[in-house]
Amino acid sequence: MRYFVGVGEEQHYGRAAKRLGIAQPALSRQIQDLERELGFALFDRLPRGVKLSAAGKLFLDDARQILQHVDEAKLRAERVANGKAGTLRMGFVESISWHGVVPDSFRRFRLRQPDVELELHPLPDLTVTPGFKYVEWSRSVAAPLEQKTVPVVPVFASYTTTRDLPFMTVNYKIEPSWSVYAQYAQGIQIPDISSFEQAKPTTTYPKAQTTTNYQLGTVFYADQFTFDADVYYIGVNNNIIYQLCSVAPFTGSAGETCALNTGTATYRGIEGEGTYAFDGMLEGLTVFLNGSVGSGKTGGLWIKGVPMWTSAQGIFYKRGVWKVSLIDKVVGQQYSDLANTSFYKLPAYTNMDFKVSVDEGPLEFGVGVSNVMNSRSIGAVTINDKAPIGANLTDYANRGTSLDQYYFQPSRGFQFTVKARF
Repeated sequence: MRYFVGVGEEQHYGRAAKRLGIAQPALSRQIQDLERELGFALFDRLPRGVKLSAAGKLFLDDARQILQHVDEAKLRAERVANGKAGTLRMGFVESISWHGVVPDSFRRFRLRQPDVELELHPLPDLTVTPGFKYVEWSRSVAAPLEQKTVPVVPVFASYTTTRDLPFMTVNYKIEPSWSVYAQYAQGIQIPDISSFEQAKPTTTYPKAQTTTNYQLGTVFYADQFTFDADVYYIGVNNNIIYQLCSVAPFTGSAGETCALNTGTATYRGIEGEGTYAFDGMLEGLTVFLNGSVGSGKTGGLWIKGVPMWTSAQGIFYKRGVWKVSLIDKVVGQQYSDLANTSFYKLPAYTNMDFKVSVDEGPLEFGVGVSNVMNSRSIGAVTINDKAPIGANLTDYANRGTSLDQYYFQPSRGFQFTVKARF
């Protein structure tokens, strides 16, 4: 992933290889392997250098965020390994412990170990887990020549983001097999260093996207049946969405991706899942069903790409040397534009996958069929047209001049695997 980001940012294998400290042929093979695994081209090969494909531009934004999350996860894991983070569970007698030494000890502990979660148990069946995190995130760029600017000029800038992030989870066990819980948390997503790497030099750092999360749910489990459900609400400040720079309110190039701050946004909904495992003659067979109904809106309009509902249902069978699964996933309607026009409202679509495998000693032979029903529905649309062309998105006969880019479900696929155990 880091190799792809390096080539994607440099748009040149030689410069990327030097930046990453790897031989150019080896870097080229890594990119080819990644494209083969993904099933689509990330770059358009040119006589001099490479250029990101349309899919590669979208993949680059996600790849940067993934690498940022990996680096953050490494830092958190290192703190746990060094005893500076983790969970401390403490019990106390409620009637006397909130006087004197206990609360004073808690406060001193928080000051010295801010990244350690503290679990308090005031009742045998009630668990309260409060917590507090403090974020101080600094980003700086010192480029004698910033390659992304047009023309190339020096860029020197820095910015520091700080924020308090309190959280709390309350869990109450009603019965040995039934509990309810409530969660509250604040979060933050900080733009990465690429925010400074613009065609027009900038020293103004984008505002961080912050969230306030509430969740209330229940969990029930028995010998053969499990069920869980919850309702959630997420409030977002500085909601960031990405779109082509040629789409309003921007007036830039269709080949560039711009980040738009839509202000506040809210995500809310309800979700649930149930699983039943059979016994007797049907032992080894499990069926499941899950679904969600929700919304994601900003400025009173749906956020593009947020489905109105989802569901998944399927069966698993595991007995003896055989393993079988059949899973059907459904994604509800969603909008492809910010204005929520009926023209760009995508219908629901479904995808069914089937897998079967059998063990033969140290070997496992498997067959998988993706998109069993060979559904070729529209999964997403990147809007390039200034105004809709044709009667609707599927009016292909009258959309010959459209520049909109369609993303269809991949056609039915087959996979054969052989695994060996040593």
